[in-house]
Amino acid sequence: MIAAIKSGHISMPLHPFINCYGGMPTEAAIRGMYYAGQIERKHNLRFLMAGTMENNTLPLGMSSIWAGSGAKYSWYGIGGYGSQMSHEYRANRRNQLYRYTGLDGSGVIMKWYIYDEKKTAPLGGYAETRTAIPSIDAVREIGSMIPRLDAMCDTILPNSKYPYNVAAAFGYGHDDLETYLSPEFIQAAKNGTTPTRKVRVSVFEDFFKDIEKNYPNLPSETVTYGNEWDLLSASMNETTAKMRRATEKLRSAEG
Repeated sequence: MIAAIKSGHISMPLHPFINCYGGMPTEAAIRGMYYAGQIERKHNLRFLMAGTMENNTLPLGMSSIWAGSGAKYSWYGIGGYGSQMSHEYRANRRNQLYRYTGLDGSGVIMKWYIYDEKKTAPLGGYAETRTAIPSIDAVREIGSMIPRLDAMCDTILPNSKYPYNVAAAFGYGHDDLETYLSPEFIQAAKNGTTPTRKVRVSVFEDFFKDIEKNYPNLPSETVTYGNEWDLLSASMNETTAKMRRATEKLRSAEG
């Protein structure tokens, strides 16, 4: 697996879990990336991705924490359920590619597409490429995403919601464990490539490096999208306090 990461065939984030960051101690958020740092030093690697998933909201401070821990890129996909957010709000966010910037000026490039619930696999969700569960015809299902991504890219209209000529759909796995479909993705890419359109199978970081190279002046957002699910865990006072105390005791144990 380390060899596959080094060769660029697998990408990994700095954190092993998807967390409700708005409801946890800052120290716990940082400690969640310690193991990745250990792997980086041991194997001379860099993990450039960080993110969170499903929660319909996103606190501001994680941009600085991720950037300070070495991340450069983030993909956000929401679940679209269990939320007080309106459908209109989730479908009309200001930017879909931007620099998620903290109050200290640091941050990461964020891909967070608007969430269109009218689709089987909404872009902006955490399983943008998954159109059928279980999969029946994976090549056809994956291929159906290509014209949708193609239609997104609008570099002509002055009020375009996505003024870029490259778009990506991530997250085929959804909630399944065994969803590795390399041959099907490659075949869908071959079928979808034309003289005027290139379809590529890649890891997350390839997309962001392309964006970074070709769109160096992305818009910047220093804004919180709030806490929602985070408040449910934070409201469990003693359970939350016990977690905070245990996290702080780690320092003494390490000392």
